[in-house]
Amino acid sequence: MLLYVRVINSVLNQIYEQHRSYTLNYFSRSWSNIDEETLVDAYQNSMINLLEKSRDSSFELTCNVQTYLNSIVLNQLRNIKKKPVLVPVNDNDIDENIKDWYDEFNDVGEERIKLLEEKLNKLKEMGGNCYEIIMRYWYKQQRLSQIAKEMGYTNADNVANQKSRCQRKLKSMMI
Repeated sequence: MLLYVRVINSVLNQIYEQHRSYTLNYFSRSWSNIDEETLVDAYQNSMINLLEKSRDSSFELTCNVQTYLNSIVLNQLRNIKKKPVLVPVNDNDIDENIKDWYDEFNDVGEERIKLLEEKLNKLKEMGGNCYEIIMRYWYKQQRLSQIAKEMGYTNADNVANQKSRCQRKLKSMMI
């Protein structure tokens, strides 16, 4: 058994060293906005994934090792890039923070910000889900699938349609 463990460790070390520099160089060129530490973490996670999969007797590697490792690293980098930066929000602070949010992303004047705050409050008073959907999507940066789940919609497409209607409604109120 000890010999088996040594052989596995030796093979894993060879695979790790053989493919490491290619993978890191490839992704550092094609993903220029990803730092080296993140790339190394993604590569090490791909090796862990390979080790865990190889323990399963039904696992069959149908491509070369480099391709397999690259696909795992690519998926991890995509997931990292997709993750929104979430800002904790207290509902009491929403009205105050709308000005900061709107100003930061649109760089508009004070009158336009006041108008947006007024129309969002009007939208909230009108009831329905528009205010909640707009706040969750734009302010809290939630994904449509998450909004659908939390608000009881059947799927993200329904939320996307409702969000579009709500945005058109808000836009018409702003004119």
